[in-house]
Amino acid sequence: MINLLHLTDLHLSANRADAPEKRALLREIAGMLTSFPRPVSAVIVSGDLTDTGDLASYALLHEMVAEFSMPVLLALGNHDRRESFRAVFAREGTPDAPCLERCDLGAVQVLVLDTLVPGRVSGALGPEQLQWLVKTLSEAPEKPSLLVLHHPPRLDPKALRWASLDDRSTAALAEAITGYRVLGILAGHIHLDRMALWQGVPVITNVGLHYAVDPLAGNGLKMVESLGFGVIRLVDKTLSALWTRLRPVPSGRGEVPLELLSSYP
Repeated sequence: MINLLHLTDLHLSANRADAPEKRALLREIAGMLTSFPRPVSAVIVSGDLTDTGDLASYALLHEMVAEFSMPVLLALGNHDRRESFRAVFAREGTPDAPCLERCDLGAVQVLVLDTLVPGRVSGALGPEQLQWLVKTLSEAPEKPSLLVLHHPPRLDPKALRWASLDDRSTAALAEAITGYRVLGILAGHIHLDRMALWQGVPVITNVGLHYAVDPLAGNGLKMVESLGFGVIRLVDKTLSALWTRLRPVPSGRGEVPLELLSSYP
């Protein structure tokens, strides 16, 4: 089994009043991992790491992710800035080049893409990224892969355009992964706990660590006070996603001991 912690949309701002709260939140999450029944192999943060992309916020984030003892994979979102991110996290490449990363976890490889388009809320994947993706997938065609990107593919042609990759990038991504063992796509941006099947691939998002969107609201966008994360589990060839809410703190209804649970027929 492989367990992955899926965080998203931290929207960290070093100069905002809630920065200490965000730092305490990540420390709380890191502490929770010690009580997980099985160890977490990696932490994935699928974009909007900061709110304005400033150096001070990335410096604070760099300190915060040190709370985790396992690899932390960071994707960029529309609120991020490549030049500032590269300067703090010492990433190679020219200041405006996409930030791409591959992490081999043994049974699965995680490929991090960069959907940031400066000045736009929606996302895109350029030729450079798609070429890197195809090349990386083709180097180990039988190896299962998970993709990480901030903007999910465009699922509904009638949906608001800013809520996903653009149409061209969605079609290009579908073509790029055809024929490879892509088990799932971990995304963010929409502040919803959601799993959608796209091209036969589950696209998984969660509400994130800034606010949640009410999926039952009518017109417009209704933001609600709720924070959470996801746990991605890979057992043999089966991928599952579990969602956990941190705020408001869930109220308890009692516990059943494992010994009793194991005794049930």
